[in-house]
Amino acid sequence: MKTYTAKPKEVQQRWYHIDATGLILGRLASEVANLLRGKYKPQFTPHIDVGDFVIITNAGKVRVTGRKLKQKMYYRHSGYPGGLKEIPLWRMLERNPERVIRLAVKRMLPKNKLGQDIYRKLKVYAGSDHPHEAQRPITLKFEDLLENPSPFIVRPEVAAKVEVEEKRKTKPKPRVKAEPEMEEKPKGKTKPKAEDREKKPEAKRETKPKTADKEKKPGAKKKTKPRAEDKKKPKAEKK
Repeated sequence: MKTYTAKPKEVQQRWYHIDATGLILGRLASEVANLLRGKYKPQFTPHIDVGDFVIITNAGKVRVTGRKLKQKMYYRHSGYPGGLKEIPLWRMLERNPERVIRLAVKRMLPKNKLGQDIYRKLKVYAGSDHPHEAQRPITLKFEDLLENPSPFIVRPEVAAKVEVEEKRKTKPKPRVKAEPEMEEKPKGKTKPKAEDREKKPEAKRETKPKTADKEKKPGAKKKTKPRAEDKKKPKAEKK
């Protein structure tokens, strides 16, 4: 049996929407990275993009554990001597909250061309609105990330606590009359039952035309054989 490899044309990509209000930053980023890569799909292929699109709203309302708001730093360098700059997490959430989630997810993706293509499918917004209503995204509510300390949750399609709201309007399908089921014919030749036989009209036998009767001559008498009674009568004596 050959190993299955997904093809780009066969991949079906969906759109998911996640509200980040009250969710822990690292646990949210790990789940989003799995959705973007498509690791929960049975046809997952490492070198092909089989993941889905993810929309994250309320990026500024994520929370972190411990003292990360003050201790976690974001660094950038201008390229000149002494050009190193540090920005704490709390300041980054005030100025650019979308960048916090983007960097957390990006650092969990492959560091190559495939990772760049996967990263483009992530849409993050600071507010509660997003311009992707036309794609009809499915809303995922990760309640486990608020209570369960485990960084892993069940797949979104199987989890009992994940509420999936599909906004697709499906038209009612026209009713189709059920066709009567045909009886399966037994294999091999079988003789029909006497009851099922239909009486066919008997065909008339063709008879050969009889030879034409001989023409009767006028005045001719038919020769008849003497009867047994006539034979017994005595003949008249001649005088």
